[in-house]
Amino acid sequence: MMPGKNLYTFSETSTILGLSLTTIRRWAASGKIPTVHMSRRTVRVSREVVESIVKDGLPLSERRQTSD
Repeated sequence: MMPGKNLYTFSETSTILGLSLTTIRRWAASGKIPTVHMSRRTVRVSREVVESIVKDGLPLSERRQTSD
């Protein structure tokens, strides 16, 4: 995590979580992750949300299905 930061850009969030930028945007648009609207075009993800995903893992619906 980046010390002292409470809000992350979608790009920073994707890097921290090891996910694509498209996935982060899709999650935000669908409401799977809460976002903070700084202005009309500026959207951020809170540190608490990112830490929660790191700690608890990805939502089950976003995990890749593997065949055994």
